[in-house]
Amino acid sequence: MPKAEKGDVFMKKHIITIMVFFFVFLNFNVLFAAPKADFGGEGRYSAAGFSIGNKGYIGTGYNGSSYLKDFWEYDPSANTWTQKAEFGGGGRYGAVAFAIGDKGYLGTGRDGSMYFKDFWEYDPNANTWTQKAEFGGGGRYGAVAFAIGDRGYLGTGFNGTTVYKDFWAYDPDTNTWEQKTDFGGNSRYAAASFSFGSIGYIGTGINGSIYYKDFWEYDSINNTWTGKSNFEGGERYAVVGFSIGNNGYLGTGASQQTGYNDFFEYDDDRDVMPDEFTFIDQTDVAWSKDITSNTITVSGINAPATISITGGTYSINGGSFTSESGTINNGDTVMVKQTAASSSQTKTDATLTIGEGSDTFSVTTKYMMDVGDSDPFCFIATAAFGSSMAHQVEILRQFRDRYLLTNSFGRKFVRWYYRNGPVAAKFIQDKPVVKAAVRAALYPLIGFSFLLISGYLPLAMIGLLLSILFFYRFKTRETKAT
Repeated sequence: MPKAEKGDVFMKKHIITIMVFFFVFLNFNVLFAAPKADFGGEGRYSAAGFSIGNKGYIGTGYNGSSYLKDFWEYDPSANTWTQKAEFGGGGRYGAVAFAIGDKGYLGTGRDGSMYFKDFWEYDPNANTWTQKAEFGGGGRYGAVAFAIGDRGYLGTGFNGTTVYKDFWAYDPDTNTWEQKTDFGGNSRYAAASFSFGSIGYIGTGINGSIYYKDFWEYDSINNTWTGKSNFEGGERYAVVGFSIGNNGYLGTGASQQTGYNDFFEYDDDRDVMPDEFTFIDQTDVAWSKDITSNTITVSGINAPATISITGGTYSINGGSFTSESGTINNGDTVMVKQTAASSSQTKTDATLTIGEGSDTFSVTTKYMMDVGDSDPFCFIATAAFGSSMAHQVEILRQFRDRYLLTNSFGRKFVRWYYRNGPVAAKFIQDKPVVKAAVRAALYPLIGFSFLLISGYLPLAMIGLLLSILFFYRFKTRETKAT
């Protein structure tokens, strides 16, 4: 019998229960202050479970003779168990489970003859199971899994021949699996895991006759593993791990002929609450322009912290601006950039979050555009000619900049136009006949503007006066002749 299989037999014989669930009661100060109702199903081991909202869920497992697929919901407020729809796949033990949002996911595991890689989604509102994309790695049991944000993560495990260290991420939106960087430690199964924030942790476990106590941190943003301090309880497998808030907990398990009931809290000594930082808001900024904030220096953290932004982009240490989430270190500098609104006196926000701290960079546009500002806001002409880049629109834009915005009366007209032009433009947008009529009406103004801008207006005026003079002179002669 392979060494890894011997470990499997030992786990069957000597570990009665290796899945323990803890629920925090918001109305009590002491965890499990009062006895709770026994699990609603029959006794078993190597079950799987997750929590959604204020309910806990447990299912599958092995009772010594049968591979189970029943599924149960625990309501801590009523202290009751309710049987739900059976797990959609076959009976099994050693499966993994996690929850993302308001859905639960359960898959992998084994029965007496098969190592599974199917995966299923549970909807507690509909009480239904839906099969999803198969796990991207091979069939296995004794893997570990956790959720970070809107992704589920699964890795390690054993298929009777191979002990794994691969690591995968599941995206429920696209129903796809993506292989990530292999687990940082040695191959293993029956390890423990938990997660909080953007970080996941895996430690302990077994590979044949080798029991582990190492402990590893996974950074989901950078897709990297970092070795941490060894688990203080010593080498073991079948350990239970979970998190409450930003604290992780490990306990129980077995090694050789010893079963444990000790329990540990993990303290990674990470301080990701930065000192207060402030971006100075800006007002009276140009329309549609990229506006860059003042530079802030990150301080007060003692470990890499996550950095993310909504409504703009950021740059670290003068590098390229990006909107993607990343990590930042103490002493790094940050600038924020956003595009100002395309309308008068409008405020827009870009909120930067570093670790557990954040600040908002706000910019407010000026009442009017400056002379020479390039913009697409000759609203009616743009709608009539179909593009802000049309030559006719450009002529009108230059007329506005050179002549209307250089005097008090013209600026008043432009303000009035900016208030009312968008409504008129929207009205004619999808009306071809009206657009044609507007184009015809605009051409005299466009012609006048072109002559004025090009400097030909005086010549045109002289030509017009001469034409009028010749016309009247000819008319007078014609009248005398008759």
